[in-house]
Amino acid sequence: MSQNHSRMIDYKEQHLTKRNESLKKVRRENAAIGNQLVDYGVYRDATQESDSSPEPGESFIDEPYSRPPQNEGLCSGVTNEIPAPGLIPTSLPASAIVYPESDLDLW
Repeated sequence: MSQNHSRMIDYKEQHLTKRNESLKKVRRENAAIGNQLVDYGVYRDATQESDSSPEPGESFIDEPYSRPPQNEGLCSGVTNEIPAPGLIPTSLPASAIVYPESDLDLW
């Protein structure tokens, strides 16, 4: 194995390690945001019975909002649907992840 080849492998490993650390940080932040949404009552446990549960057709969200048309301007495989109560979105599907061109140049 040539010295240049081993340097290239070392560079790839360092780059992937940095990217993995960055992804872990983002996932932790997303989990914290999801927990805050639960704390504020945006998402509630679907099994929780209470007097404040909404009537059919009502929303758990207190603030009025305008919902954009479904899938308008989004990549294929990504939707802007609000998850069902009790679910906390923590990550995107693998098909929704877009890597910068610099990552593709490594391979």
